[in-house]
Amino acid sequence: MKKVVILGGGFAGIETALRLKQYKDKIEIIVVNKDDCFTFIPSLYETAAGELSEGDVCVLLSKLLGDKKIHFYHDEVEGVNLEKKFVKTKKAEIDFDFLVVTVGAETNYFGIPGAEFLANLKTKDDAESIYEFIDINIGKKPLQFVVCGGGLTGVEFAGTLQDHINTVSKEKNLDKNQYKVTLVERAGSLLPGLPKKAIDYAESYLKNKGIVVNTNMPITKIERNLIYSNETVFPFDLAVWCGGLKTHSVISKSSFPLSEAAGGRGLPGGGMIVNEYLQVKDYLFVFGAGDAVCLPEQKVSVIKTAQNAVDQAKYVAYNIHALLGNKKMKKYVQKKNTFYVALGKDMGMHLNGETLKTGKAIKQKKDKLELNYVKILTKGKIPKTIYG
Repeated sequence: MKKVVILGGGFAGIETALRLKQYKDKIEIIVVNKDDCFTFIPSLYETAAGELSEGDVCVLLSKLLGDKKIHFYHDEVEGVNLEKKFVKTKKAEIDFDFLVVTVGAETNYFGIPGAEFLANLKTKDDAESIYEFIDINIGKKPLQFVVCGGGLTGVEFAGTLQDHINTVSKEKNLDKNQYKVTLVERAGSLLPGLPKKAIDYAESYLKNKGIVVNTNMPITKIERNLIYSNETVFPFDLAVWCGGLKTHSVISKSSFPLSEAAGGRGLPGGGMIVNEYLQVKDYLFVFGAGDAVCLPEQKVSVIKTAQNAVDQAKYVAYNIHALLGNKKMKKYVQKKNTFYVALGKDMGMHLNGETLKTGKAIKQKKDKLELNYVKILTKGKIPKTIYG
């Protein structure tokens, strides 16, 4: 019986495991993840702003994957030996016939002094800590919030945070103007990589909402409660880092081929290089998907989103199934990019290719699709898609 080891329990890892199980090949499937939790990361900004609870964004992996076909190892990966085909974890060594690398990416602080001490939005604990700070302090004193990074996460969190402040201020009869939300982005615009009409709409909407938007502002250092962009200084009571991704240390410490292009979230920002079948050159028994990989052979940039991670995982599962049955593998081709971007709790943008739609109904549809994805996963079933 062949053994497939999947590193990572995020979107790509879960999708790969469940689809391999569905093919009913004679294989053993092992998923290794350091946390016993699948987290719907695209919705963490809503947990941080008090709009969603932990149960809305988290599914226990031990419950989701605990059956005879899929084994869940609650363990942390320390390295991979590709020559001898085993994974070293804190608790064991796990041999494999096929390896699937879906460890995601790590936060990139770009060597900026002090950045690593800011709040982050990578886990449910991060989101809960941010909300706890807001909940405890709002109403006690004026507060300045700085969101570092104007990509998808930064924009969605800033817009939803401003709405939360407005709601609480109204409920408690507070002056909402004593709370200031500032977005700081190093690029020339928010949402780098998206079409100009989407960028322009988002920037205009957030500014009209009362958020201070600063672009062309590379952060140079953080000291105490001050963020510096060269000579410009942003004081803060709470700053949240949404600044970018880098290659995961599990990949960089092993002998995988790497792309070290530095990019923000949503841009090609490093990762393990894979071919059109999502395999690693020279180690064709290794596959990868999601934020963990870079696909230089694609004709267009593959933006690192949950939807693309899920789509890639479908190809990974099929191609392993194909190799087991001596069938022809399928080349991965990125679908036309479709994005749902929240600009607040009651406003969203939907970008399908070059077509842009906006409004409250868009945000409601986004919420429904995301909650439905988690609901289906909780039942141990495979959602057809996230956003379509």
